[in-house]
Amino acid sequence: MLITLLLACGLKSPPQPPPEPVPVVSPPEPVSAPDQPVEPDARPGPNGLIRKLSIRDPEPSCNEVADGLADPAAELVHVAETVTMPPWVGMRAAACVASDHSAAAAEALSRWVTEPSFKGLGLVAVQHLDGMGEAVAVSVAEAALAGHLADDVRDDLASSSHAAVVELVAE
Repeated sequence: MLITLLLACGLKSPPQPPPEPVPVVSPPEPVSAPDQPVEPDARPGPNGLIRKLSIRDPEPSCNEVADGLADPAAELVHVAETVTMPPWVGMRAAACVASDHSAAAAEALSRWVTEPSFKGLGLVAVQHLDGMGEAVAVSVAEAALAGHLADDVRDDLASSSHAAVVELVAE
């Protein structure tokens, strides 16, 4: 009966010795300058900028986001057009471009309201039209009215604080 139980349990052969242990190799220590600690949010470049824009509560101001950037307009446009996750990062970058850097990024703002792939960014640009200089606001409004967003933005443009933008809608 004991043999029957052993065969039923699957002990057809004697137990094997355990495998040899594999040596654990620890990763190399990161090298950093000892006198200059770098906080993750203070790193220059796109990763530090994305990290700043990713903060949920409290939402950083555009001045805080642009602090330390060599070319805030270009870097914010790049993030707005390329970063998709988390989704609020691109929208915050677009809002900062439209409200604080519209003169330097006028070409990008016009592109956002004319290219269908940038529809969300274009809507953000139109929402911040009143914070732009009049020349840039008129240029963006003309592009929006000529593009795929015309029906979506007509009411926003009609209530603009820029008289020249309101006149464009009335035409």
